[in-house]
Amino acid sequence: MLKKIKNLDLAAKRIKKAILQKENIIIYGDVDPDGVTSVTIVKETIEALGGTVTGYYFPNRSEEGYGLNKTALKFLASYSPALIILVDLGIGNYEEIKLANKKGFRVVIIDHHKVLKMPPAEVIVDPCQPGETYAFKEFSAAGLCYKLSQLLLKGNSQQAERERSFSELACLSTIADMMPIKKDNQGIVEEGMKNLPLTSRLGLQILMEKCYPNSTSLEDVVHKMIGLLNASRTRKDHLAESFLLLTSVDEKEIEELIAQFSARSIQHRLDRDQAVREIEEKIANKEASIIFEGSKTWSVPIAGSVASIIADRYHRPAFLYTQGPKISTGSVRVPKGVDSVKLMGKCSSLLIGFGGHPQASGFRLENKNLKKFEKCLKEHYES
Repeated sequence: MLKKIKNLDLAAKRIKKAILQKENIIIYGDVDPDGVTSVTIVKETIEALGGTVTGYYFPNRSEEGYGLNKTALKFLASYSPALIILVDLGIGNYEEIKLANKKGFRVVIIDHHKVLKMPPAEVIVDPCQPGETYAFKEFSAAGLCYKLSQLLLKGNSQQAERERSFSELACLSTIADMMPIKKDNQGIVEEGMKNLPLTSRLGLQILMEKCYPNSTSLEDVVHKMIGLLNASRTRKDHLAESFLLLTSVDEKEIEELIAQFSARSIQHRLDRDQAVREIEEKIANKEASIIFEGSKTWSVPIAGSVASIIADRYHRPAFLYTQGPKISTGSVRVPKGVDSVKLMGKCSSLLIGFGGHPQASGFRLENKNLKKFEKCLKEHYES
């Protein structure tokens, strides 16, 4: 008997139950390409089954941090009771999911990040969770949603058409999240790359057209597309601009969104390069085991790419943060062999929240704890 990803069947059954019983269904995802493609796959799968999604929520990372949060639950309160499907986040939100349960929500998590403490959700799909027997564990979140959609749409009249479309999204997310292109992911990427040039999704059609000039290959086009999608923002109504691009059938709206992404992407590169220069000046005469730097002027969206450059260039863990009036939001990138989530776990009492992958993660903390956090990290890393 072929092994399946743990709880994938349970998630499919729970979603079918919500559709049949006409429950309110909220899809809540991260604003990055993996989160947005995940939300799109789950949305369109539910619609193909005759269901309706009541609402969507993409948190503003700069203001709310990463994952499920109290601000979001307050915003969504009018939908309760409802099923909330958390995609590409949620596994690190133990307290928030406890609160969601108290507010009348039931929670399904589809995540791929490291498990710190199993939250009290109704169903959890995460290859990193205890008891997972499926051999391959390095899916993107949209890769998991793609597998879920295949289960849900089995025998459906739209199955073949939807699978083609969702393979494109799962392929983009796998590449965007830098998941290893092997085993299950190899098949997802090969299928998606085969289907992308023939996509029926208007947003991807126009996005590809914009990225083809001066491109040397389809792979080059895909990386340019991902670069533009990474410039997406969460609007005041908590919809992600890139989600609108992927689901819109309005050519003018799509063109306007891509123009915004393009202008923003250019500014991102300028801001990123400036931040790298500032950090290199700060650490020029330092021999610290960890690079821990922050600024009030660095934007949250560029922190991850800056941390990647610094960690790669100096072969040291890079903890970089954007300092707000009271709270700082950070991105972490570390060399191979270092588990950043485990390391931050040693200092978790100082943090509002943290989580992610061993080599790429994030954190939030009060500014008064910055020095203590830096000291704690260095002590545990050096020991």
